[in-house]
Order: sequence, then C-alpha cells, then structure tokens
Amino acid sequence: EMCIRDRNSIAGMLYMIYKDEATVFTMLSTLIDEFGLSNLFKDDVPMLKTCFYKLNRLLAVFLPRLHQHFLEEGVTMDYFATSWFMTVFTCVVEFAKSPKVPPLLVHIFDGFLTQGIKSLFKTSLFILGYHETELLRLSSEGAIKLLSKLPATDFFFSPEIEKMYLQEIGKYNVTQRLLDKLNEEHDRTCSLSKECKMDARLPKLPFKHYIKHNGKPIPVYLSY
Repeated sequence: EMCIRDRNSIAGMLYMIYKDEATVFTMLSTLIDEFGLSNLFKDDVPMLKTCFYKLNRLLAVFLPRLHQHFLEEGVTMDYFATSWFMTVFTCVVEFAKSPKVPPLLVHIFDGFLTQGIKSLFKTSLFILGYHETELLRLSSEGAIKLLSKLPATDFFFSPEIEKMYLQEIGKYNVTQRLLDKLNEEHDRTCSLSKECKMDARLPKLPFKHYIKHNGKPIPVYLSY
C-alpha cells in the first residue's frame, strides 16, 4: 500500500483545493487505482526503481553535462527524487505559507492528470535544468543537499519560476515512445546484469550499449 506520509501529502493538496473530505477520498482513490500510483509502493518498489533508471537516462539525453557530473560524483536519482515521484511533488505543500496551493504545483499536478507519469519526468528535468549551472559546481554532498531540500525553499512558490516552467517545460520532449524504449532497455539491462553475475566467463568490466534519440546514440553504462 501507499506510504501513509506520501498519501497524506497528496490528500493534503487535494483538500486545499476542494475543502471536502468525501471529494478528496474519491479523487485519491482514483489516483491510486487508475493512475497507477499504487505501483510505486509495491514491495521492493520495482516501478520506482524503473523511474529512477529512466530519469537518469533522460538526463543523459537532455542534460548530458549534468549527467556526466552526477556520474563522476556518484549522485544517483534515489538520493533526491524519491519524494518527487512518490508524492507527485505534493511534498512541497507542508511548507506552504498560505492555505492556497502554490500555482506551480497546480500546473505540475494538472500535467500529471493529463499526461500521467510522463509529466513527472518532464518536471524533474525542468528542475535539474534550472539548477544545472549551480549543480555543476557542487560536490555530490552539495548537490544532494540542494535538491533534497528544494521543497522547503521558495522555488515552488515563486511566480517567476512558475512563468519559466510554463515557457520551458515543452523543450523536454519526453515522448511515450522514448519512455517505452527506455523501459525495454531497462529490462535488457537487468537481464544482462543477472547474466554477468551468474556467468564468470562474461566480462566484469563496465560496458555500454545504446538507444537512439533524434538519430543520436545515447550510451548507457553498466557495471557489476
């Protein structure tokens, strides 16, 4: 079942909008059952791990410099993006200074309702792109601290960032076709990793294979 804290974050935002417990319960049930949120909270969170894999790969496609920096610093998506996906970014609600939902969060949630989980990847890329220059200067500890504490800052409450979000979110063209390719790649990667662990004859050094995006090969690095 969904983690109670994460469920309460989503319910809290819905209540701030509708002010009616019955409506909130109905909408939350719909989100869990029909939008697949329950899949993020199954034992061993396989869907969440797949989301992290996809986000890391999308980072290589859209923000390659930052992806390389994270690779060198050992920064992985689970260090900062867990609450983003598990609460659909509603984790920021507890830091709201007024009873109104931050407009940026409304746009993010609307995107989720119309596009599904694809929109969460776009929003994550927007956030990482916005902070790219600063993140490139930070060590792993500094980068993780910045991103994990972001909900408690003014970022999600800024009208300027809301405007920038609406202007720039479209440049992160995360298509369903690309996500399907990454899903297949993830499955192959898991299969190859298991083979390498079981067969001592296979190489133990990192290797790479590719998907293509806009005709350009994007490498994925595997290690054991």
